[in-house]
Amino acid sequence: MTKTINAYAKINLYLSVTGRLGNGYHTIRSIMQQVSLCDLISVTKSDAPCGTKEITVSCTEPSIPTDGSNIVCKAAKAFFERFGIESYRIHIHIEKRIPHAAGLAGGSTDGAAVLNLLPELFDINTTTDVLCEIGSRVGADVPFCILGGTCLAEGIGEKLTPVKRSFNCPVLIAISGEGISTPEAYGRIDRLFGETFSEHTADSLGFL
Repeated sequence: MTKTINAYAKINLYLSVTGRLGNGYHTIRSIMQQVSLCDLISVTKSDAPCGTKEITVSCTEPSIPTDGSNIVCKAAKAFFERFGIESYRIHIHIEKRIPHAAGLAGGSTDGAAVLNLLPELFDINTTTDVLCEIGSRVGADVPFCILGGTCLAEGIGEKLTPVKRSFNCPVLIAISGEGISTPEAYGRIDRLFGETFSEHTADSLGFL
């Protein structure tokens, strides 16, 4: 059985880095907006002998890893652990359209799409809130990508408040060709402002 879904990119209409937690994560305040640019995610479920735990991944973009480091793998494993599913065999295919390392949540939205597909494939009755809780374990942007629309994001991005106002307008997304990963971007903030970066520091620097 195969299920397919669009995995939509997001942009930040506003982004403020408000601090750094002891675990290395950064807190933010952002207005996140879902856009029509999307990857196409397919999940195929096959018969699995008792005790089988198999997740395979393929992708149309050769630079994207297809091993256990891919967030779609991490999301699927977190789902199976959350619901106590001991036997599974799935294949995840990513038709990549969202540019990699461009701040568009390309990896997070793929993971979110997998979480949105798995309940139907495994006949699990769950809620969006539960899926967001699972998603927050594997990526800070995953809960927003599950919810979609327009949201105020706080905390590390997992605290979401839907914004009623809709932004129905064309958006031009231009990529220079030079990518930067999210960990690298936040790492530069740490190198610029030190390990003591906090909400007080952010306020004094004009980030708030």
